[in-house]
Amino acid sequence: MLSFDELAREFPEQIWIEIYEEDEENALPNEQDYSNDAARLNAYLSCLCLNLLLAWFQEEEEGVQPLPFPKRNELSSVWEFVNATAIDFGKARFVIIPNDGINTDEFIIPGEWVDIPSWRGNYYLAVQINCEDGWLRVLGYATHKQIKNEGEYDEVNRSYLLEREDLVEDLNIIFVMEDLDENELENNVENLDNLPTLSSAAVTNLVEGLSQNNIYLPRLEVEDFTRFKALLGNADWREQLYQLRIGNINWKPESNLEKTPVLSSLEDDNKTKFKLVDNLPKLKPLYQIYQTVPTRKSIQSNSGNYTDKLLLIALIILNIGSGFTTMYGAAQIFPRYLGWSFGAVIQALLTLLTSGSSLKHAPLLKWVAVGSFSIISIYSSFFAYYDILVAEAREKDGLNRAISAHKNLVNEVFIPIEEKAQQLENEINIRDKLIKEETNERRSSGLAGCGKICKDLKDERENLQIMLNQVKQVVNKLRPFFEYDLEGKEPEEVFDADRKALAKLQQKCLPTEAEFVCFPEKYNGSLDPLNPKYKELQSKYFDLDARITVIEPFLKIRKGEEAAIAAAFMALLVDGCIILLGIGIEIPPKSKKNC
Repeated sequence: MLSFDELAREFPEQIWIEIYEEDEENALPNEQDYSNDAARLNAYLSCLCLNLLLAWFQEEEEGVQPLPFPKRNELSSVWEFVNATAIDFGKARFVIIPNDGINTDEFIIPGEWVDIPSWRGNYYLAVQINCEDGWLRVLGYATHKQIKNEGEYDEVNRSYLLEREDLVEDLNIIFVMEDLDENELENNVENLDNLPTLSSAAVTNLVEGLSQNNIYLPRLEVEDFTRFKALLGNADWREQLYQLRIGNINWKPESNLEKTPVLSSLEDDNKTKFKLVDNLPKLKPLYQIYQTVPTRKSIQSNSGNYTDKLLLIALIILNIGSGFTTMYGAAQIFPRYLGWSFGAVIQALLTLLTSGSSLKHAPLLKWVAVGSFSIISIYSSFFAYYDILVAEAREKDGLNRAISAHKNLVNEVFIPIEEKAQQLENEINIRDKLIKEETNERRSSGLAGCGKICKDLKDERENLQIMLNQVKQVVNKLRPFFEYDLEGKEPEEVFDADRKALAKLQQKCLPTEAEFVCFPEKYNGSLDPLNPKYKELQSKYFDLDARITVIEPFLKIRKGEEAAIAAAFMALLVDGCIILLGIGIEIPPKSKKNC
């Protein structure tokens, strides 16, 4: 693997910047500042690029002050929706498009940065980030006009695509900005049509729809993308939508109140409603759903019998145990805090219902609710019991499985290349021995010195040495990718490392050995996630069923796994006992005080 300095020397036309741990820490976003992981990744990559390139611009041209666009306090409201950022440097704007992927064959530019007039840049920089090795590089740039005229527009992802070969690597243009007038800079941008004007009611409706927490990528939800770009291009509207998406429902705009629609009383105006992709649903807030759950009351039994206290105590104990497993299991399906909260609510409702504290007046509705919550509780508890039963064995077996798959890959791919090198060394040793015999008067003529046979042997040895050098070069290049320390690695990490190792191989890696196949045919297609062989390779490293968390119980039970069957039985047993105990329990009536 090449060092940072070696890479910089290999591609001198590109900008190379080293990434330090402090740079990564400074770019890490606060979790509460974004609504989902996609937005947090946008923020991390864009902020890392912005910080490093601002410093680079400042260092290279001390007389010009580079400025981020938009302003620092507005960046979060951009990264919530779209990747990238921009730097205003002198008279020009550089839009920075970060990419942390390995594939750099295409330059993908989000449509917002090209089509929103106030965001439009003069130059668009393709930046590759490699946090693992600690560097970023600017692969090259394209002009706005080039992107609009030569780029391919992807309707699905709403992005422009350029081939890597269409980029200009020489970034010396940065250093002549002061010599360019505005007319010359304008030659690099394409004229844009104005975005549609949105009414206040229209913006209110669009903001309301896109602020729902089930909308993961708002930029792909609005059917008319021009309207979303118009919304995003307005800083006040964008800020309002951003604040609602991160849950800051008490936020109020500080300025331009008359221009910024505030979600208060929404009018049902069909003329201003925008059509959202897949008919974007408007979910009721959770507090409205739970308002229908009755509060706990003391209910007098019609029969006048008092509750069996022992049964009630047993019911409470079982509910506490079931509550723990429900929360523990839910935390494996959902994010941790959401899982614990969800499990606690479900078990609390189940306790209220089975203890006779709720819905006593509607027995049918009560037992429908008990059955529904019990199914959820049993399903969540399965994960807890299963994890308890197989946690240690699963961790050990998972690692052994990955190690075994790694060794098998090494034996099938890397070892044959090493053996080829050893074979060539052995043949060279044989030639050396024969040459020595020929030169020591052991040849048939009985004469000392190197005759024709000796010279032929030397020619053969020289050819073998050339072949050996080439094979050793391949071996030394591949060794770090196949022979690495497995200690402390998760199965997924081993799989990713081996996948990268396979990506380094070529079908014919030994130029002098045309018949030697470096990339076995059985691995063809295993690097493509859409190819069935990719999953086949994955299954050798870890249990694919465990990755599909939601349906894991069905997959494990269907395969007849004993631990899964036992976990399902325990979950059914506990919740079954809770239901049975709840059938006969009644809460004693409160004593009435006489007037």
